[in-house]
Amino acid sequence: MTAKNKNYGFQTTLSSKDYFENLKNDFEIEKIYFSIKEEVFTVGYDNKAKEERAKELAEFLIKEWEFKNDKKIDYDFDECNKWEYHDGNTSVYPSTLKLKVNISEPRTIIKKNLGMTYKIDSHDFDIDGNKIMVIINNESLKKIFSIYENEVLSSDNQKKAYYGIYKILEELKCSTGDFDELSRITGISKTKLENIQQSAQPQRHARTLASEIISVQESKKIIRKLIDKYLSYLQEKSIKQNERNN
Repeated sequence: MTAKNKNYGFQTTLSSKDYFENLKNDFEIEKIYFSIKEEVFTVGYDNKAKEERAKELAEFLIKEWEFKNDKKIDYDFDECNKWEYHDGNTSVYPSTLKLKVNISEPRTIIKKNLGMTYKIDSHDFDIDGNKIMVIINNESLKKIFSIYENEVLSSDNQKKAYYGIYKILEELKCSTGDFDELSRITGISKTKLENIQQSAQPQRHARTLASEIISVQESKKIIRKLIDKYLSYLQEKSIKQNERNN
């Protein structure tokens, strides 16, 4: 059963239509159904109590997509179509989710698995939900992805981007315990992490002790790699925990 056939849900339009011409994603997370076909984004569920969880999942599906593609999706939670079925009839009224997109030129990721090579459109959403579940159940990752979206991604303000990078490093440091552990987990040297953080100090009106000043562009590349590796580490940890529980 698809998202639009569920008893409750919301639907909005992504723009521009031309960009989403070939995009088609249908998937389910926690009995909440998502459908992205052409420019139409639909979320459906049978239990009305899942509405807030559906919105939260939709939000972090977007944030993860933004991070993966390094592209900005403009959205807010204040206008879209929401439905409820009552005795075979549908009530439709404005809800609390609006998504707007202005992106160009999809990239193609080449993956190899079991000796086979296949292409995946990198503009697909996280249809298996593995990353989303790790993100949404980890408060530090939720903060990190929100900071990346709001302060680092596509920021024309160097000071704001640097400050966002600094805050992400602080959050990761706090989450793992220290830079030594973060370096061990991600394979990125402690010195590099410290230099990135110290490079941001002048933008925070603080004195820098960096042995090497790393540009905001290079810092962003490294911070993306850092987040990706930390997320992969938590995914592997979650898989092992589930295997032990089963």
